Amino acid sequence: MKDRIRAAFRDFGRGEPGTLVALLAPDVAYTVIGTTALSGTLHGPDQVLTRLLRPLAAALATPLALEIVSTTAEGDRVVVEARGRATLVSGAPYDNTYCFVFRFNDAGQIQYLTEHWNTWHAYRQLFNNFEVEPAHPLD
Repeated sequence: MKDRIRAAFRDFGRGEPGTLVALLAPDVAYTVIGTTALSGTLHGPDQVLTRLLRPLAAALATPLALEIVSTTAEGDRVVVEARGRATLVSGAPYDNTYCFVFRFNDAGQIQYLTEHWNTWHAYRQLFNNFEVEPAHPLD
């Protein structure tokens, strides 16, 4: 499971979200923590594409490259700590820290996915475009 997630993150950083979307169960529940325009629980791959991935891509001039810092797997769960970097359409850099919690079903598909991120930082960079320094707890 860890290798499949690594491949999905690699392709996502190349602007190819199809590998990640193909891993999602038809009835996946994808929760983005926080109160941003992208936050909430999305149901099914179509909602993930239309309410998260496409709006995020529209805010970015370059694909969001996710550098995996660590991966932990136990049972049907995989937890990934990552750093994300991209360039906003304004030309400003975007970087943030993430923790993804994947839970797989018996068919090897992602049934539940929770994305934790620095929402204050993301809100200010993605939606307000104020200059801020993000937290770097992994440095």
